[in-house]
Amino acid sequence: MSLMHCVCVCGRCLQLFWPMVQHSLRQSLGSELYTDEVDEAWKAVFAHVISKMRDGIRTQQQQQLESAAALTAASYTSIVL
Repeated sequence: MSLMHCVCVCGRCLQLFWPMVQHSLRQSLGSELYTDEVDEAWKAVFAHVISKMRDGIRTQQQQQLESAAALTAASYTSIVL
């Protein structure tokens, strides 16, 4: 499964992201090259990437809520007037 299979990228999808990448790296590099140090370095990189993706998701959700609230207020105003 990849992120492309998610209809909507959400927190649950992001939790699956690192284990999938970790598995791929481990398979590609093999045990000689994929050391504990390499694992920790990649884990830190993906923790940062996932953190930024979560920030983006939260920002998008907030913008959608604000847009919905504005539309609701505009609709209510037009009905009342």
